[in-house]
Amino acid sequence: MCSSDLDRIALEAPPDTPAADVATLAERETDVRYGRRNAELPLLAIELIASCLLFAGCTRALRGDAWGASAWAMAAMLAIPFQLLATALAIIQAHDLEKLAPTLPASLAMPRMVWLEIETLVALMLAGGKLLYFAGCLFYLRRPSVRALFATGAAR
Repeated sequence: MCSSDLDRIALEAPPDTPAADVATLAERETDVRYGRRNAELPLLAIELIASCLLFAGCTRALRGDAWGASAWAMAAMLAIPFQLLATALAIIQAHDLEKLAPTLPASLAMPRMVWLEIETLVALMLAGGKLLYFAGCLFYLRRPSVRALFATGAAR
């Protein structure tokens, strides 16, 4: 169990919650989150690759390089299914954490469920914003006027 998990849960718990209950909840949540590490680690690696490709593509496209536009488009295309998978993983993980509610002490069950709902809602809103951004990038980069800039090298 990581001390940051314990600190986070202690801050989210009501002030009168016993420290033993907070430690038990932190240990159970850590076990649930650790159980999904085999799905989360490859997704984090894909996110790192897509982010580097997106940054490199955007900077090269700003300089008028045709490679930059294609790298930017490929990163946006890669990021859309990644974002869907990452959001699905977040929802599944929240569902797994909700299963802990019946085993929690009464003082922690309701506040924890509220925090899980808030975290899930924030994850869905961020995913929606990212999907709109990546879809916008793809539509923008596929416009004939933009493609013509990089086909002829006129942007340099």
